[in-house]
Amino acid sequence: MTARAHGRARIGRLAIIVPVVVSVVALAGCTPNPAPAEQPYPEVSWPDGEPSGPYEADAAVKATRDALVAMAVAANRNDFRLPELVDTVGYEVRTELWSAAEQRLQDGEATELSPGPLPFEVTSVTADGDGSRVRGCAFDDWTSADGAHPSTTPVTGSMSGREFRVVDVDGRLKVDAVIVAPQDDCSSASPARGFFSPEPVVSAVTDPADLQKPLTDEQSTAAPSAG
Repeated sequence: MTARAHGRARIGRLAIIVPVVVSVVALAGCTPNPAPAEQPYPEVSWPDGEPSGPYEADAAVKATRDALVAMAVAANRNDFRLPELVDTVGYEVRTELWSAAEQRLQDGEATELSPGPLPFEVTSVTADGDGSRVRGCAFDDWTSADGAHPSTTPVTGSMSGREFRVVDVDGRLKVDAVIVAPQDDCSSASPARGFFSPEPVVSAVTDPADLQKPLTDEQSTAAPSAG
């Protein structure tokens, strides 16, 4: 199994990650879910300080941070047409997030909530053709049924490597691939933890058919509110 294939199998960890987590019901028309529209897009507070380090000023890292927020919010709401998600995450990754959510609901599992963006500590940024690879360490278990704030940082072994590939799409940097790298040594990592304000509420979506399936970038541009 390739690293990317393994990553896709875990994408539920991101949203949730996404717990990013890294992988078809045809919708006969779109069933709008009114709940997301009633929730403001959250701010992120960092009680112990924002992420810091030599890579945080890099444009690819900033794009990854924005994508982590959007992925968590979209997964919390089961809304994979969220404009902020479309702006920061490529169609393939958006589809993987939706597929993971669909599978959970088909299995009779409740949507778990992320209290904030997946904690992620950057360890390297490397150029990769027309994009960049942002690599680091992230929490493996960040979600819960009620989105409660973890009281302690994870113990050794509860973090693993993540790699986000960031590319330019029509002048906008987007995450177009997420890879889980369990072989990476994350024993000394201590990612900053951010929390959403307002706190997430439990999604009312329980039927896989009610999930907001992602549109392609072209569809999103032509009809962002199409249903």
